[in-house]
Amino acid sequence: MTLAAEKLRADGSQAGAIEVFLRTSLFRNTPQYFPVTTIPLIRPTQDTFSLVSAACEALDSLYRPGFQYAKAGVRLLDLSPASVSQNDLFMRDSSANDEKSQSLMRTLDNIRQRFGAEACQPGTAGIKRPKTWQMQRGNVSGRFTSQWDELPIVGE
Repeated sequence: MTLAAEKLRADGSQAGAIEVFLRTSLFRNTPQYFPVTTIPLIRPTQDTFSLVSAACEALDSLYRPGFQYAKAGVRLLDLSPASVSQNDLFMRDSSANDEKSQSLMRTLDNIRQRFGAEACQPGTAGIKRPKTWQMQRGNVSGRFTSQWDELPIVGE
């Protein structure tokens, strides 16, 4: 979600709604469950924390224990230019909040660009653990067309 919001800001866009989906594996003989929900945002935004909050709210409504989920995803909907925004009559100090949010998002983007994507992210994104899974390479074919040292030698 952090990367999607970062791309929104880089593109000068904002999202007006968010769609979250879950999916169990089609290829396993287990109970199937394919829920989808769309959350309209109060006002279009490119703020990472607003989008993450909406995604977590949607996930809470979709998740059911007892299923073996294979995939989860988020789609940003109702995209529009960030320069075109309609203010809400009932929201107080929206311009001050917008300035604070934009400043925070610029800082977040700068940290992620300077130190890497994993350097700073919302706490709900979880802690990334080092990959423990590695591909089995015992049965890999030789790379005869791309590696000279792996060419078979005839006569030896």
